[in-house]
Amino acid sequence: MLDGTTTEQTLRTSLTELNLKATIVRVRDHRAGLDLLWDDKVDAYFADRGIIAAIMREGGRPGFEISRQYFSYETYALALPRDDGAFRLLVDTTLARLYRTGKINTILEKTFGKVPLDDLLKAMILINSLPNR
Repeated sequence: MLDGTTTEQTLRTSLTELNLKATIVRVRDHRAGLDLLWDDKVDAYFADRGIIAAIMREGGRPGFEISRQYFSYETYALALPRDDGAFRLLVDTTLARLYRTGKINTILEKTFGKVPLDDLLKAMILINSLPNR
């Protein structure tokens, strides 16, 4: 896994809580981590699901699968100026419209490639696509 990421922190905490012993191997980038997995030098590779899905789509690794089980949930956010409620409302309504109309799929495809959306992301899009009232 990448050194110093939230994924590393979560993995270390989980191993401690479950009283499991494992060797954590740090890598310089995600491709190096997948190479270790490909060469059977590690048993699993933990990283951001969207990034790994995009890398696998680009070059694919026969026999590789992304787990359906989520290891952690990362928060993504947009930075906005403080005390600008009108702008925040504009951003929120624009995002809701992108979700509601399905135009978010074009953005996701352009960013991550033609990777099928998992059930959790589909649920997030549905929840955030509520109509304006």
